Amino acid sequence: MLTVGVALGLVLVAAPTVSAQECDNVAVRAQQGSVAAALPDCMALEMVSPPKKFVQAAEGVSVSADGSRAWFSTKGGLEGAPGMPDGFAGDPYVATRGADGWAVVPASLSGDFVKGWSSGADIVRSYSPDFSRWVGFGASRSQFELGQARVFRSGLGGVFGPLSPLLVPVDPTNRFQENIQHAGFQGASADHSRVLFKPGHLDARYLEGDPSPSGGESHVYVAGLGGGGGPSVELLARDVDGKVWGERCGARVGGQADPGGGNWNGRDQGAVS
Repeated sequence: MLTVGVALGLVLVAAPTVSAQECDNVAVRAQQGSVAAALPDCMALEMVSPPKKFVQAAEGVSVSADGSRAWFSTKGGLEGAPGMPDGFAGDPYVATRGADGWAVVPASLSGDFVKGWSSGADIVRSYSPDFSRWVGFGASRSQFELGQARVFRSGLGGVFGPLSPLLVPVDPTNRFQENIQHAGFQGASADHSRVLFKPGHLDARYLEGDPSPSGGESHVYVAGLGGGGGPSVELLARDVDGKVWGERCGARVGGQADPGGGNWNGRDQGAVS
């Protein structure tokens, strides 16, 4: 993915090795002149994001495993997403390549839904390899005011399914909005049936009987579909008998890591048994 001019999203599309004269897209390559002429194997540039984004960039680009979709964020407010109101990161989008070119849909939720994860920078995380599914954390405006939220899974076509019940802090003094805004994504299973996360405050607890961590690590909770198929949440640091392990020191898992250089556009993919 390249960035040109006003940061239009572009991708390179390859075809089988043939001579330039045999390329099906020979006319497109001719229009792109020396840029396409320098590309091998019938490669040419395709515009992924709409050209008009209210002078905003397409940023943080990733491409799906099969090359048919691309993810990016922008503050341009495309397809009815809020755009500029989130001055920090804009909104996430998934673009799909079809017979008529690239079509873009928001990966965020509309209306008064308040973002979670990392101060609102990323409302959704842990995309599937084909970018058709993802998980998120957030709340309606009224829930947000009480520090309440849900973990959910979503995807293309407006799919939305809660993975947790409404998360209400046990201690009323911990009903802080930061529990949502600063919640930490810790990993997800490949089928998105389980999501691991930390509440935004070190001492926040969501279940009666959970100890208050005091060892510098927040609790990690597991949200997912329970035995009856309904949303559930449980403390990660409990064994099969329900006993809390690690006493009051919280827990840490390997699902989230800075890939280096301060770049937080990592996949956040991890493996947890």
